[in-house]
Amino acid sequence: MQKDIIFTASPSEMSGKYVAEDLFRKWKEVVEKTDKKDGHKYNEEVEKKEIILKKGTLLDSDSIQSVLFHIQAGDITGVYCSAIQRRATLATPPTWQKPWKIQLENSMKPKKHTVILYAKTVADALAITTEYMERTYDGQFTFKSVGNFDDATFVAPKQRQLKEGEKAPKLTFYIISVSAKWHDDDDVQNGTIVLQAENVDEALAVIEKIIRERREKFVKDLKASSNDKERVKKETDKLKAGFVLTLNEAKKVNCTDIVPKELSNEFYPDDCK
Repeated sequence: MQKDIIFTASPSEMSGKYVAEDLFRKWKEVVEKTDKKDGHKYNEEVEKKEIILKKGTLLDSDSIQSVLFHIQAGDITGVYCSAIQRRATLATPPTWQKPWKIQLENSMKPKKHTVILYAKTVADALAITTEYMERTYDGQFTFKSVGNFDDATFVAPKQRQLKEGEKAPKLTFYIISVSAKWHDDDDVQNGTIVLQAENVDEALAVIEKIIRERREKFVKDLKASSNDKERVKKETDKLKAGFVLTLNEAKKVNCTDIVPKELSNEFYPDDCK
């Protein structure tokens, strides 16, 4: 809260100032609801609210009288107000992580970086990238730009084990669009993946492995949690039948680093519960 903002129920302190945040009256009502599964009707207490004054409203005699009326009615206890008029409101941040692209420069090699990662907001994206750079590189770095990235699944590179005398392969970041169709299913799953590989064929092999491992985990979890034997058998048979992976498009992408999803998740512990 800014230092110039005060909370008050005093008309003299309100006079000539502006409402600092939307002022609501709130109450609770009991409403009848119906269970979608069995049609059973039940009562539930829900909170409702109605706006009294919008943020940025001048607290003149009329608006002050409105505030005092609702204080006396027990709807509110006071109002946040300020000598500075502020009208806009920062939107509520999304509840999901989305792809971002950040460009920065480092004092050590490599000097230029294009980092892609998952985060909920610009501020979070910068904080997560800062943590990643501090853990990964030496020297000082500065941010140059930040923006949204295409909706895609990021696969962070893994450290390759090289044999003695073996040279590290030249790797490229690709953005690849694929379709997967399981033999025992008419549904086609489409997806876009960003990953690092020697070539497109190796990238497709990695994607195929990821899809299979995810399906194996899904079937394993289903067997452990579901009593629907018919569904378990259907999904098990689908896994055994396998799938066909079709390449729709493959392009090189300007990227030097993918921040592991696990690092992004450290910033949102409640999302992982």
